[in-house]
Amino acid sequence: MDDPGNFTRSKALHDTTRIGYFKAYLTQLKKAADEGANLVERNRD
Repeated sequence: MDDPGNFTRSKALHDTTRIGYFKAYLTQLKKAADEGANLVERNRD
């Protein structure tokens, strides 16, 4: 997933690997929230 990302708009909209990765991540994040996980942004300082 770590790619410099020098994509054209058209190519970026069809980057199925990256889209699938983030879709799966967000699906699991929502599942955790629905199950009561505490999802709070932490300050990294």
